[in-house]
Amino acid sequence: YKKCCYGYCIDLLEKLAEDMAFDFELYIVGDGKYGAWKNGRWTGLVGDLLSGTAHMAVTSFSINSARSKVIDFTSPFFSTSLGILVRTKDTASPIGAFMWPLHWTMWVGIFVALHMTALFLTLYEWKSPYGMTPHGRNRMKIFSYSSALNLCYAILFGRTVSSKTPKCCTGRFLMNLWAIFCLLVLSSYTANLAAVMVGDKTFEELSGIHDPKLHHPSQGFRFGTVWESSAEEYINKSFPEMHEHMRRYNVPTTPAGVTRLKTEPPKLNAFIMDKSLLDYEVSIDSDCKLLTVGKPFAIEGYGIGLPQNSPLTSNISEFISRYKSAGSWPPPPPAPQTLQMGIYHFSGLFVLLCIGLSGSLLTSLGEHVFYHLVLPRIKGKKKFNYWLHTSQ
Repeated sequence: YKKCCYGYCIDLLEKLAEDMAFDFELYIVGDGKYGAWKNGRWTGLVGDLLSGTAHMAVTSFSINSARSKVIDFTSPFFSTSLGILVRTKDTASPIGAFMWPLHWTMWVGIFVALHMTALFLTLYEWKSPYGMTPHGRNRMKIFSYSSALNLCYAILFGRTVSSKTPKCCTGRFLMNLWAIFCLLVLSSYTANLAAVMVGDKTFEELSGIHDPKLHHPSQGFRFGTVWESSAEEYINKSFPEMHEHMRRYNVPTTPAGVTRLKTEPPKLNAFIMDKSLLDYEVSIDSDCKLLTVGKPFAIEGYGIGLPQNSPLTSNISEFISRYKSAGSWPPPPPAPQTLQMGIYHFSGLFVLLCIGLSGSLLTSLGEHVFYHLVLPRIKGKKKFNYWLHTSQ
């Protein structure tokens, strides 16, 4: 059976077989249906249980009143509801979509940080005895605020054009700190860009089972569910007019309904089925074209089906209750969502930059101490002449 079947229900069946010490032979029901009353007899899984062909039905088998009248169900091992699946369509992104990966506060923060860094670079270069200043050492070039801005923008955008670089140690330290800041910001921006620039998606907006589009469908609007499923029975019982419209679009299985949604052009605009099955189809959709919409409805549970008065019913229900109490199947974690990256995501980087700006004051002070106190003494001693390159 491992060649054909796997998943949640198979894991449950294997666990029950281990704990209750029974063997089983697994087969797939011949007509592929869950079971409904049709032409004077029960079809699918229910029919096999009534005829004695099967002793147990383990699948996403919804417990409902009609089935419960002719077969027994264990206590529910999974709670679900009905949902609506639609297909998304990619559309062209707006002209400003490239700014989506970062929140507007982050863009403002980068702009302010760049100009403040350029200002500090200029001040340190002018005040340093080793800098390219307009006074003091007859420099051939002057490092101006424009030079600092050009350098900061070049680092930010990765330009390779020639630009003036600071000569003093303080300026070089601050320049490298700004480069680290830009590297981390741009890496995060690029990573988030891939998630948000996949294109804006449009889809059939449905609020739920009571949406007017379902109750009064326009010409060409097609939706359906699986034949003889609990979803079809619920819609037939609660909304007979809706069921009459969708009957011609119903499909034999859930994968068949998904295929009709994804064909070009699509043969279905919406597909109604158990939300747990729809969520699974969304999770394995490699094209990312499927989406569940609207509020869930018709809360129901999955149970294991057995013939009426089966001695296994109470025993299996007891084990299922134990598994629930022990937390054998914890709920899956919620799927991560793509979010804009705000300034609070990069607060550590801004703190690092501020510390660097403040710490560079100490470097600048050290330069002045060395230039005015230490270097004159070194120049006076011939054995330290090899240190003179530090003044250049």
